[in-house]
Amino acid sequence: MQGDIRGFIGPIPQKGKRIHILGVGISGLLLGWHLKKAGFEVSLFSDSSKTGGLIHSEQRAFGMVESAANAVVWSKHLEQLCAEIGLSPLAANKKASKRFILRKGRFRTFPLNTLETLRLLISLFQKFPLSKDEDFETLAKRVGGDALLNYLVQPGLYGIYASEAKFLGVNTLFPGFAQSLNENKSLWEALKSVFPSRAPGGIRKGLHSFEQGMMSLTDALAQELSQNIHPINELPAPDEHSHLISCAPAYATLPALIPEYLKSFLEKVEYAPLISSSFFFRSDELTHLPQGFGCVIPPSEGLSILGILFNDQIFDHRVVSSEYRSFTCISGGYGRPSLTLDYPEQGWKEIILQDFLKATHCKALPVDCVHQVWPKALPVYQPAMPALWDSLHQACLSLDFPFSLFSNFTGEISIRGLCGTAAIVSERACRG
Repeated sequence: MQGDIRGFIGPIPQKGKRIHILGVGISGLLLGWHLKKAGFEVSLFSDSSKTGGLIHSEQRAFGMVESAANAVVWSKHLEQLCAEIGLSPLAANKKASKRFILRKGRFRTFPLNTLETLRLLISLFQKFPLSKDEDFETLAKRVGGDALLNYLVQPGLYGIYASEAKFLGVNTLFPGFAQSLNENKSLWEALKSVFPSRAPGGIRKGLHSFEQGMMSLTDALAQELSQNIHPINELPAPDEHSHLISCAPAYATLPALIPEYLKSFLEKVEYAPLISSSFFFRSDELTHLPQGFGCVIPPSEGLSILGILFNDQIFDHRVVSSEYRSFTCISGGYGRPSLTLDYPEQGWKEIILQDFLKATHCKALPVDCVHQVWPKALPVYQPAMPALWDSLHQACLSLDFPFSLFSNFTGEISIRGLCGTAAIVSERACRG
């Protein structure tokens, strides 16, 4: 079975071991910082001088552009980390509390009609034990039919995990929720296990970022570890005094000493492609848009984009002045046609812009736009992933040197989850 720390595969580092980490993305930086703070001798190795992985913040003429994550759900571990490295979090604006879903071309805070809502309310107090490896499409149809799937579950999952519901396992993403359903609890009771009504006392709530963008976090961690980061060609051979941990994506090239059977398991991890498109408009051309966080867009609307973030309303310091508005469209996703493969570059850029204009009923053109293509952006948490994690865990334990895996495909996909796992691993390592 997979180890008892969700998100970490393989043996926990032991006291006295030198830690060699492959990769300087957010996973490697978080784990490296926590283990260094715990007193371990840590070295990180990379084939690139760029740190932070997908996370990148760029200041342009009209405001800031985030290439990937624009915020993080806060937690006690992030609170402790930022206090240690001297980062002040920036809370999301209250005016960005509303989320919208597009249905029949209109922004709606709740997209279901009266009969669809009644069916959902009745279902909340019913029981839905899961079949083996049940996916979210199957569960959503059992709970609320096509309406729940098409207008709540599917767009919500696309907005966070960039994959169709039929490719995402209930137990894979939310094991506590799945366990509650299988313990014969009602849907309402199971949902409360995923979304507790109260955050721990003394901890900031909700979404946060930083004044200079999410790259402030990775830059600060990289600065803390600047003397510990080395070129990949300096990676020493493993021995009984070291512990090798790969924090790279599943598709990354691993050292030749890692056996082929372990690499073959990693090849089974699928990734969702994404395009992040940021647009800047003059404010007076979009006065008709409601205030809020953004809008998710169901596939049934016939648009290429999965959702729109209202950047300047979510956080301050995202535009140079109130004369401008900033938006980010997310396109692509696992299970959807590939814009970058099916159309030339200028073609897919025009499709995304026209779909944004259609969704927002805007007739003006942007004053600036930036596109970032990620062919392999996010791992797909398919129903079979827990079995794959178990196989990887056993493969790591079978090696004749300590080797572990920690990345956004090993059980925690969010920055919040990765930070929590890194903290727990370092605490467990200290106890021996």
